Amino acid sequence: MIGFEYGSGFSTIFFSKYLKHLTSVEHNEAWFNIVKTKLKEQGINNVDYHFIPSSIEYIGWIIET
Repeated sequence: MIGFEYGSGFSTIFFSKYLKHLTSVEHNEAWFNIVKTKLKEQGINNVDYHFIPSSIEYIGWIIET
């Protein structure tokens, strides 16, 4: 299975263990950097992780890709 999530965090790490691929978008830059570091530390490489700062782009991101 593959997954998509708006907002990242502990759910990103959890779901990455059960999905073939996960795409996650985050709008908070500080939180994005924390989660990005956690993913790297845990060797998680099946997450396509994106920082989207604009609210409009954030909401429409899944439609545009």
